[in-house]
Amino acid sequence: PKKVTGPTRAVEMATMAHITTISGEAREAQQLLDAARHEHGGGSTFNRMYTESLEGQLDLLQGRLRHATARFRLAVDATHAVNLHHTHGNAWAGVFYTSVVYEANQLDQAEHLLNVYLPLARDVGLPDHMIVTHAMRSRIAFLNGDVDAAAMALTELEYLGNQRKLPRVVASAKLERARLLQAQGNAAAAHDELVRADDPTLWAREQQQR
Repeated sequence: PKKVTGPTRAVEMATMAHITTISGEAREAQQLLDAARHEHGGGSTFNRMYTESLEGQLDLLQGRLRHATARFRLAVDATHAVNLHHTHGNAWAGVFYTSVVYEANQLDQAEHLLNVYLPLARDVGLPDHMIVTHAMRSRIAFLNGDVDAAAMALTELEYLGNQRKLPRVVASAKLERARLLQAQGNAAAAHDELVRADDPTLWAREQQQR
């Protein structure tokens, strides 16, 4: 069979880089990303978005928040005309960018970005993106004194996980609810949520991944 080259090959290598990143093999992931860039030569906007997002994840895993922020900003802007607010990117890169804005404690901007990317993440249905966006929304609402909105975000996350049969999403909603209850001083209720989230089969699989 004919050897796969060009953009298709680049996507294949970037996908493998994502898998190796999750497996904790950062050096191999970096080599695959370098090869993917060489393969597509910067000509594919999708590949640029995807590779920059993965580079940003590697930066985050190694504690380089500023580098990750720059990578995710480039990824958001890769598929659309650049604008000052970085809200026109796709959900994959946009959620990552929102997360580093949140980590930098720029909560107003993070909330603005969530208004754009949370609905996209919800519609696309990527588990990690759904978890991250709803958790951020809940935490920001709590910091703003709106406990009802904080709880509602987690209720929606748990509902989506049950509806779409995504047990990790359901468990993550319970874990985040335990955090919220603990922040309110309700240790007993927080403990109950932790017990409800305790799925040995689920966590045995998850603990093997980054």
